[in-house]
Amino acid sequence: MCRHRFVSMLIIAVAAAAPLAAPYRACAALPFFDSDTEQSLFDRAKKASDDGFYDVSIRQFNRFLKKYAQSPLAGDALLLLSHAYLSSARYGEAMDCSRKLIDGDGPLKEKGMLILADALFRKGDYDAALSACAEAVAAFPDGAQKELILLIEGKCRYAQRRYDAALESFGAIARRQEPAKDPVMIDARIEMVKSYCCLGDYAAAEESAKALRQLPLTVRQRAEAGYWNGLLMSVTERHAEAAKAFEEILSLKQSATDVPDVLYRLGLSYARSGKYDAADGAFERVTAEYPKSRYYLPALIQRARVRILAGKYDDALQFIEKNLAKKRGEPYDGVAALLAAMAHQSRRDNAQAEKYFKRALKLSSDPGVRSQAFAGLGETLFGGNDFAGAIAQFAAASAVEPDPLRQIVIRSRIADAHLALRQYREALDTLVALLGERAADITESQKAGLLLNAGIASSELGD
Repeated sequence: MCRHRFVSMLIIAVAAAAPLAAPYRACAALPFFDSDTEQSLFDRAKKASDDGFYDVSIRQFNRFLKKYAQSPLAGDALLLLSHAYLSSARYGEAMDCSRKLIDGDGPLKEKGMLILADALFRKGDYDAALSACAEAVAAFPDGAQKELILLIEGKCRYAQRRYDAALESFGAIARRQEPAKDPVMIDARIEMVKSYCCLGDYAAAEESAKALRQLPLTVRQRAEAGYWNGLLMSVTERHAEAAKAFEEILSLKQSATDVPDVLYRLGLSYARSGKYDAADGAFERVTAEYPKSRYYLPALIQRARVRILAGKYDDALQFIEKNLAKKRGEPYDGVAALLAAMAHQSRRDNAQAEKYFKRALKLSSDPGVRSQAFAGLGETLFGGNDFAGAIAQFAAASAVEPDPLRQIVIRSRIADAHLALRQYREALDTLVALLGERAADITESQKAGLLLNAGIASSELGD
């Protein structure tokens, strides 16, 4: 009896559940609920890519291509999949997709060649990328993707420091008689500013930068153009204008800017404008907000340096002891000793300065630190009228200095010491060589000083 009652109850329970199951099956049969229909799967994968969910997009497009290999949408799916791989820095897989596109016909073939070139460029294989660009232009001399291919070609040449050749590629895009709002043309013009700066042709860079400011730029383009305009203002010694350019970049939202880089350069511009408190504030933001940035140590160094420049020597020494000297090992030991030497030298305590410069040389193998320590010793000896000793230290600094701009300062001091010793021939030879070898790097104010000293030496020699 109990058994029959249990079975009856089970039948009733199943019967009660049945009306719920039927509507579920009916709903599941509707297209809205079918996640694997051709169009819905493609649309979902595309939306994931558009929204920046590239891992999801990659899985969905691979699923689509496996299930609907013969679909009219398969080519577009392969193209979008290759873009998702590019955006995920999976360059090998992007190149695999591109080669499948290249094996096809029509516009997808040209796009496949573009993706191959782009993947090789991003991978850092510039020679192979340039070959891919050349093949694409040869196959589609008037193709719809030609200008994007030329942009990649120019970027490859720029990365190889072939700036004249890069300008040829970018110029071919910029000279088009098309609407100036074209984003590819604007990107090419930004690249031209960068290339002119790297060539040292600051007049051409500034002319290109001015033309850019008249165009409707995206936030990204404004940030990139502003960054290079800031650098241009810096190298032409217009530091207040450089600061304004970097401030504007930081005010932009969603610009994908390297914020620590911009903050650091803003701090340098403030310091060179004599705004030491503002400079310290910019550098402090780098150290406080971006402790893992590559600018962390340079910003710490600059925070000590602006205190020295502001004449706050005790404050500088305390800052160095607290933030640099207590961090053992390179590069901190050498840098801390170098900065302490600079603080003592600025307060004219030459004995302490010499002690710390020598300590920096003992503790550091970094060429930049060693160069500045040798140069600091040279300045200390120069101030004590030991001009021959100063020449030896400046020469040692020049031998290890990696920065061409610092080389100009160091070698000009060698010439100054020769003039102080009345060694006019040596002074003139040093200045002539410097003016000839570093002509592209010398600023107008530096050039004026070097020419003045060359004129003094030449006059004394009767040349």
